[in-house]
Formats: sequence, C-alpha cells, structure tokens
Amino acid sequence: MTVDDNVVALERPPVRQSIEVRSGIAHTFEVFVREIASWWPLHPFSYGTDRIRAVTFEQQLERVC
Repeated sequence: MTVDDNVVALERPPVRQSIEVRSGIAHTFEVFVREIASWWPLHPFSYGTDRIRAVTFEQQLERVC
C-alpha cells in the first residue's frame, strides 16, 4: 500500500471506552472472541472492503514448556 505525499496523518488522542461486565474473565473473553462478528461491523472497520467475508479469531492451544 502506498501513501500519497499529500496525505497528512492526524494527531488525535486515542479513543478509550470501558464497560463493566458481571461475568468471569474466561467466560467473558470466550464470548467476546466467539461473537466478534456480531459486534465488529465489516464495513467500514475492516481493511479489504469487499474481499472480507467474516471476522474471526483462530483458536490456538496454549503450549506449556
């Protein structure tokens, strides 16, 4: 991806949002990951526009060394 020399990045403070969830950490994270497609809209927030079909997390088993 190339950036036009005339484009200037905006300097803005980060957006911060919080919410209190009355649920265990493991359950809350599992639902957050499993249900991401229900709360993360593909457009306009996913790079790739019309090529994106879904947003998912791949499950990976934790390795203990």
